[in-house]
Amino acid sequence: MSTIDYKSRSKSSEYHDLLHVVSTPEPSGALVLGGVGMGKTSLVDAVMGSIGLSEPAMKLYCSPTLASVPYGVLSPYLDALESVEEPVQVLREINHVLASVPDSDQPRIVVVEDAHFLDAQSCFVLSTLMENAAIKLIALGTGVLEPESTVGQLAQSPLMSTIVVQPLEVSGTRAVAESMIGGILCEISAGTIHRLSGGNPSFVEALIASSLEQGLLVQDKELDYGPSAPQGIWILIQDGIGADSRLTDLVSEIQRLSTDDERRTMELLALGGPASKRILDCGRFEYRRMTDAGQLVETPDGTVALASELHRKVLRLMIPSQRSAQLYQSWQQCTNTLGVEQSASHMLWGLELGQVFTTEQILEAATSALDEGDYSLAWELCRAGKLAHSSGQGALFEADVLLGLGRFESARNILLKFVGAAKEPHLLTLAFSQLLVVVTHLGNNLPLMRDYIQQWREWVLNLPADTESAKAVADQQYAQQLLDLWKRVNSVNAQFPAAEEFERIINDPEFPDEGQIIARLMYCDAESMAGRSEQALAIAQDAIALISDDPKARTLYETRLLFLQGWNLLQMGENHRAQQLLDTYRYGGKRFGVQHQGVVILLMGLADLLQGRSQLAVRRFAEAVAELRFGDPAQVLVCARNLHAMARQYGGGLGTGSSFVVFESPSQYPGLLGETPSHQRVFARGSAATIGRPKGNEKLKDFPVFERMALAQRVSHLSDDELAGSKDLKRLMELCSDHEGTKSQLLLQLSKYRARSEPQPLEELAQKAFRSQEVLIGVEALARAAVRYSEAGDSRTCGTLLRQASRVVNEHRINPNKYVARALALTELTAREAEIVQLALSGKNNAQIARVLTVSQRTVEGHLYRVFSKLGISERSELVVAELDFGTVQ
Repeated sequence: MSTIDYKSRSKSSEYHDLLHVVSTPEPSGALVLGGVGMGKTSLVDAVMGSIGLSEPAMKLYCSPTLASVPYGVLSPYLDALESVEEPVQVLREINHVLASVPDSDQPRIVVVEDAHFLDAQSCFVLSTLMENAAIKLIALGTGVLEPESTVGQLAQSPLMSTIVVQPLEVSGTRAVAESMIGGILCEISAGTIHRLSGGNPSFVEALIASSLEQGLLVQDKELDYGPSAPQGIWILIQDGIGADSRLTDLVSEIQRLSTDDERRTMELLALGGPASKRILDCGRFEYRRMTDAGQLVETPDGTVALASELHRKVLRLMIPSQRSAQLYQSWQQCTNTLGVEQSASHMLWGLELGQVFTTEQILEAATSALDEGDYSLAWELCRAGKLAHSSGQGALFEADVLLGLGRFESARNILLKFVGAAKEPHLLTLAFSQLLVVVTHLGNNLPLMRDYIQQWREWVLNLPADTESAKAVADQQYAQQLLDLWKRVNSVNAQFPAAEEFERIINDPEFPDEGQIIARLMYCDAESMAGRSEQALAIAQDAIALISDDPKARTLYETRLLFLQGWNLLQMGENHRAQQLLDTYRYGGKRFGVQHQGVVILLMGLADLLQGRSQLAVRRFAEAVAELRFGDPAQVLVCARNLHAMARQYGGGLGTGSSFVVFESPSQYPGLLGETPSHQRVFARGSAATIGRPKGNEKLKDFPVFERMALAQRVSHLSDDELAGSKDLKRLMELCSDHEGTKSQLLLQLSKYRARSEPQPLEELAQKAFRSQEVLIGVEALARAAVRYSEAGDSRTCGTLLRQASRVVNEHRINPNKYVARALALTELTAREAEIVQLALSGKNNAQIARVLTVSQRTVEGHLYRVFSKLGISERSELVVAELDFGTVQ
């Protein structure tokens, strides 16, 4: 089914295994197995193309009808025979047909499609031809090997290799997608496409084509992506791909090529979602063969599901209601027999078929879906069960689900309607609390917040004097206190709360749990800005413990906590821990590309920026901005834009595009989900001050951690003479003394050593920085040590250190600052020196080089001495491994 170029497999083990089979002169063949649409035919085409063949010598098509006919698959080539009863005659005729193929040095390849339907007689003929080295046999089969089948017996031949084509990895999915769009695909979108397709190349192709047609795959050119993506980058703006004719045709073809048992299993999993192996075994649903073939996957909780989410969505729409009812009845019988409880996905299936459930049952199922983080399923249950209209608790639950989906305006509408009609103090307290959460996620609409608080206050004042009312009054006062702190943290020119104010809330056992979480988030913001990263991480860990058992809180705050953890780990210089954190969230979760991934890319960009990979950081930040426009649960979109501008200022702006784009209104992006952007968030304001666009009367010094970043970058360009008496250097040292973490300690040491003339401390500091993965600090320390050695006349040690610095710069893709670049230029060879080195590398001795260049041997020796000094080497043999930088100096 897959028709595009097989770049996605060109480095795979399957490709190289099959290439070996067709290339070896010995008799051999291959049985290529895999699920429908996995690209088996494309794999064969790619291998044949690599050896210069456009078509096989013979292509045979098996089918269930021909499976029972002797020599059925070979019949198109046996017309000259009056009878096909004698194997020898058949063998002779097929040899005759093959002999008519033009002579070639390439092997005669016979490809058998759908080989699982191969008849025994044809199998015998083909095996004999392979054994006689007349052909290379490639048999393509669906699923996995059945030993008792004809093709299973063929595979037992020692001449046959069995190759199982597995689903594509993310990199392979990306290769297929980019070959179709003719551009670069956003990393997050590549992961989303991989998840939706299950790595099936046919689904990848159909998904890309459908997304382009439906306008869901767009090329973003708004920001500068740097020289690696001068034309911008392609982004999948949502994963709700419509089931068009292309996708339905593909799913229909998969169903047609599958057995009855396989079709039945896929339909069950499409309608009811993942199912336990117990249920599948009880209902005699086939799943093991398809799991081995990559069409089905086993989920972490031990259930079995369709590998492609897109496959499930499309197939679900295609199944007739009568067929759906039959499968539902089979499933019900299995669950009743086993005593298995109704799952959320199966309850939705029942609701769609008209089954009757109580509101309590539906709410319980929807809650279980929410507990597992499947907000889409929870929302479908809310709609199918009409929970918002069934009870006050149902309305509040639906608002929770909408919050989890980032649909804050819809949640607000439900809550406003609820508070206008509800009477129960407990439920009204929850509703008002949710309203404030909604408003804080929609931006800094302070008048609206005050209105809600006032409305809440007026309501509690009219309550009767009883225990339940007293709690409602206390909750309102807690909310008022929390909102006051929130406004001071997230408002321009407001006085930032003292640590004691946060501690007062955190240490109050009566303060509501969600208020405790929000207080810790704000406290973590404050400590992060002040450079107290260890304290900020401890606060974040406390908040993580609070949200661990609360699905709603996880949805609303986990991404924010991910950002705060990653930010502080990187600012501390805990680079390994930061990478482990990002790996945990990268490509993960049911809301891939919506919940965490924009923040993951943002943090990857920050890691690049802090390690001097400015050009890579430009692309990362631009990619993060593009993703965060469509889902920003951490409320860092404006910060990402400002960091993008910062990366360009730091040396990455070599692409096309504006240096800084202000994002004024969400109406520019009607597809935006989550937070409408707020310039008043503390990280947005700090990053804005760093790029010279502070808000109100704020200054860079109001945000110490950003000030440290800016000063560290600024002073790194300056020579030792320029640093003497520098106010920036003095201020940087003050900040580093106050801030926590390895990075600050290394920066402080580097700042102190810059004022001293000895090179050895700088050299030792560089190695210490490298051990901490602080490569940018290490490279600058090496460069400054090398310059000191050079000034002291020790050019050989200078060359040794600069060689190491150059190697680190290349390995880590660092964009050297002005100072490091000037230092590295000390190792550049002149044109004459480069010419002599090239001749030396070719094997000529000094006398021979002198004759070639018509100069004296002493001149050659002098040039080589200077080359050895620049490179920090002592022998001619070391030129082979030296990093040579041929300059243009004459």
